[in-house]
Amino acid sequence: VSLKTDFLQQKAIQIEGKSLISSEVLPYTIACNKVSNISYEKRTVELENIHISQTSPATRKTIRLEPDSKHNVAIFINEKKIPVDIKIVDISFDSVQLKFDNVPANLHKNDKVVIDMTLTCEDKPLIISTEATVVKEAEQEHDSSITFVLNLNPKKKELMLKYISARQIEIIKEFKALKDK
Repeated sequence: VSLKTDFLQQKAIQIEGKSLISSEVLPYTIACNKVSNISYEKRTVELENIHISQTSPATRKTIRLEPDSKHNVAIFINEKKIPVDIKIVDISFDSVQLKFDNVPANLHKNDKVVIDMTLTCEDKPLIISTEATVVKEAEQEHDSSITFVLNLNPKKKELMLKYISARQIEIIKEFKALKDK
């Protein structure tokens, strides 16, 4: 599929390596998992591995975004820290998707855990520790991801809102800097 689009969309697709297509005229969101070509001269993007997506960013209750690269995260099951490398794929006001090199064998859907996250907000560490529930597991070729619903108390909801708001502004600045190049 070849699409005509603007520079900012092309850059976002290039960075992400995939895209979603949604429109009022389409009954579903279309997911494209591979970018085969981006032509800045023709203002086109060629996408492959197309399929219908059951979910859409347009229908989500909350925004999900990629965290800053300086984050740290740990998971505790029954008060024991799981000794694996974990990275945050994306985070929202009520959930987090984590990427594992090796998913712990004792972690399954509906399991309750404690997640400790250290994020950077306005150049200061922001620590959020909360109970969470496993809602979705996804295995890829080289790693796996698990999505958790967060059980944030009012104070931690306030911290998460502060982080997400600040991170959105950072991302907008990053895209503006790309556009100005």
